[in-house]
Amino acid sequence: MATALETWPDVDLIESARGGNALAFAVLYDRYADRVYRHIAYRVGVPDCEDLTQQTFLKAWQAIGRYRVMDVPFVAWLLTIAHNIVVSYYRARREHQPLVDDVPKIDERADPHRQAERNERQRMVRQAISRLKPEFQQVVAMRYLEELDYADIARQLGKRENTVRVTLHRALHELRKHLLEAV
Repeated sequence: MATALETWPDVDLIESARGGNALAFAVLYDRYADRVYRHIAYRVGVPDCEDLTQQTFLKAWQAIGRYRVMDVPFVAWLLTIAHNIVVSYYRARREHQPLVDDVPKIDERADPHRQAERNERQRMVRQAISRLKPEFQQVVAMRYLEELDYADIARQLGKRENTVRVTLHRALHELRKHLLEAV
């Protein structure tokens, strides 16, 4: 039965999950767990990422009845929940360490020298991003990590699309300054 559900479009799965169908929600989980995990891992690091991903989907399951298909894309809604969980995670620890360095992205087939250079560039970019204010970090992550378009980011943040573009432009300007300082 779950295999038949796997072919359903998101809209149908969401409606079925809103009606209490846990199998439909499980298919949505399978579709989006990796994206939510990556989003959280980039913000808090790998050790706590799995627990926070599970918390995200638990909250989503509890709130699925309030989700409206026409408001924001389902993945954007999930990422909003994930963002709120990350904020709570740091608030509970009274620390703020967004966009940490330990997200593993290793291509074992690559030349070791090139891999080391790439890892160093990635570390420098993550460090520069971590120096941005949280609003800038969030927009950069949503646009370039989650590959959301401006309209989806605007809906998720409750802002106008033009405001998101300006915010991203300013964030990239600041990021460029931080990267130039690092070299």
